Amino acid sequence: MSYAIRQNFKVKLDESSTLIEVPGLILPNGPYKPLLHYLCIKKLNGYSCKYLSKVRQVVRLFYYYSDKQRKCKATNEKIIFSGFVSALYNGTILDGEDHTKLYWKGLSLDNVRSLLNIFNKFLDFLSANYSITHMNPEYKDSSFENAINKCSYNHKSRNSLLGHLKSNNFPVNRNVDFMGQNKLFKISKSTPFPDAYFKDFFNTGLVTRQKACTLRNQLIVLLMHYGGLRVSEAISVWKIDIYKDPIYNEQVIVKICHPEEGPAPLGWNNSNGTNNRKSFLNSQYNLTPRNSKNGYNYVGFKSSRVREIRVFWAPTQAAKLFWYKWCEYKWYIKDFNSHPYAFCNFNGKNKGKPLEIENFRDAYRNALEKIGLKPNKKAGLSPHAHRHSYGQRLVSLKVPPIMRSKCLHHSSLDSQLVYIDPSDSQTYEYLNNVSEDLEVNQNTKMNQGWLEVIKYGFSDVDPTGLLSGPAPKLLDY
Repeated sequence: MSYAIRQNFKVKLDESSTLIEVPGLILPNGPYKPLLHYLCIKKLNGYSCKYLSKVRQVVRLFYYYSDKQRKCKATNEKIIFSGFVSALYNGTILDGEDHTKLYWKGLSLDNVRSLLNIFNKFLDFLSANYSITHMNPEYKDSSFENAINKCSYNHKSRNSLLGHLKSNNFPVNRNVDFMGQNKLFKISKSTPFPDAYFKDFFNTGLVTRQKACTLRNQLIVLLMHYGGLRVSEAISVWKIDIYKDPIYNEQVIVKICHPEEGPAPLGWNNSNGTNNRKSFLNSQYNLTPRNSKNGYNYVGFKSSRVREIRVFWAPTQAAKLFWYKWCEYKWYIKDFNSHPYAFCNFNGKNKGKPLEIENFRDAYRNALEKIGLKPNKKAGLSPHAHRHSYGQRLVSLKVPPIMRSKCLHHSSLDSQLVYIDPSDSQTYEYLNNVSEDLEVNQNTKMNQGWLEVIKYGFSDVDPTGLLSGPAPKLLDY
């Protein structure tokens, strides 16, 4: 069997350019250069390291699958691609046997769609730049499809808070047939962190032998639970971005800036007049932004088009607890001056260095287990569940939708829907309360209204008037 070895490469696109580090593959005949070319372009266009790794992942999967098929003398590229789609979704094991010897387990529909979307874009690149026949080509939309795609695009623009600033030019989207892929609808499910566990989790689970680690983890959780931040955003906070509000003294301002294009500390400029965080990190600390790193040091930033966002505490009293913990925590990091980040490691060889997401996730898992719980996304026992708790709290506080979008840092009003989706228990409790109210009033207005409804229009299904009509025979009111 041929192998595709994963390896990171430092690439120069031309003699005048700097080295660009991207993930790549080593095939039996050497590095796969078209992939390196494509990933360099994507990285220069601002795509995250996580996205680049997914490109490599799906290309590697296809390499193994197509290698097996060609050894079985399959030559039709479209059939190979169709089989690849099926293998991703259904796996390669059938009735306990796997003739491909790949032993793949089926992926979820969402993951398959994501990988195929990424792979199709890579195939577009190969077709355009390397004269390679596209295995899953686009086809021209019919007039109806073109019209409905335009409606969809315009609907999306209208729902965006900044839609009026967008270009009116409709992007011609490729409408690809995934050759038999089931087009199921996506069900979004929001599960907040259970309120019943939060106090014990915060005051007992997060407490460790090291006071510094306890304070650090509690501060991050406060930013997520009462500030609505994603874990990557909370870990990206700089020390200088936490301070008392000069106007409302009881409030605490916490800013999260784009790792590269966010504004540098006030008054700083490099020799070229650039004052973004990428230049500041390079000039003052000889560091690169964490969203451009690989491995454990990588920290993504989802709001890629926003230079700066601010935490809006809900409830506002949470700011007092955060400030109290922060003032105590600052004493432990006063000597860590090799970087500007607020949250650091306190153990081992990485002591004093910026905290990695995986280290925090480990601490989070340990905190759950300490109070007898196991990590479970569906049950709301995960870091991102705190953002869902924040979204639902905004609803319970009757914060208007436009304000909720600002608090959650969304550009579209629709984006908040997943965070405010009521849980099953909330829905059951609401319906139970409503049902009790109906039961109390069943002998008054409710029944009178029901009698009016069934008085006329049911003669075809109840010709003898047993359960309908002006005087139902079997209903005792």
